[in-house]
Amino acid sequence: MASDFGRSYHLVDYTNNRILTEDVLRAFSEDDPLMTATNNPTHFCIQGNFYRLYFVPSGVFTMIDRYWSVPTTLALDADTSTLPLFCENFIIEWTYMKILEYMNKYDTADRVRSSLYGNPTKPSIKGVLEKCFMANKKVIDTMIRFGPRYGASQVSAPRFPSHYDSRYS
Repeated sequence: MASDFGRSYHLVDYTNNRILTEDVLRAFSEDDPLMTATNNPTHFCIQGNFYRLYFVPSGVFTMIDRYWSVPTTLALDADTSTLPLFCENFIIEWTYMKILEYMNKYDTADRVRSSLYGNPTKPSIKGVLEKCFMANKKVIDTMIRFGPRYGASQVSAPRFPSHYDSRYS
């Protein structure tokens, strides 16, 4: 797996034009305890830093992994974020809010917080976070439009990592 791997949302069997279904290792063991059944893989699971495929591949094939990457940690002044560009406003505003809190300017920090997360009393007013989420959703929707060659009917909705805000998943 890639060093910035966060969570897989598609593992594509490019050779056989299909998207593998994510499953749990126990299901593989229940179906074939000795893991001797060979065929074109239809399912996968992640075990440590490796993919476990079911069925055991009967030949060579090409896989394409589409995944969410873990953003790089910003430790030095010269470091840059690997987050998508549409997250930039949120990061700037969130940092500004934290500075205001540090300076004990809580009234202003609360106004910034309201602009970040929206106003719960007025759901029609979207916060920066929800706008970022919607922009990301459009990017993901575009990425999963493969066309008939990749078996678009097999594409499942992306699952966000567990640390994402559950209101938006």
